Amino acid sequence: MTNKITVYPTAKNSLVLSHPIDGPLSTDGSSWTRDGFTARMITDGAITDDPSKGWTPDVPIDAMAAPAHSTAVEDNPPTVKVTKR
Repeated sequence: MTNKITVYPTAKNSLVLSHPIDGPLSTDGSSWTRDGFTARMITDGAITDDPSKGWTPDVPIDAMAAPAHSTAVEDNPPTVKVTKR
């Protein structure tokens, strides 16, 4: 059986971290394999196993998402004229 540990980001930029086996880090904690990668990230201070020391956003992640009525694609994208030489 693999030994797992729950880890938390220590700063917003820690959210870009992703364990090679267990996947990305989330603000509410991620279960990662206790291995050299995880130990190095804890030693470097990028993550912690102490939930009280974990970073939490001032605004919930869901509130940062685009409103349901918005679209990722512009309704009227700019047109570009291409000319051949």
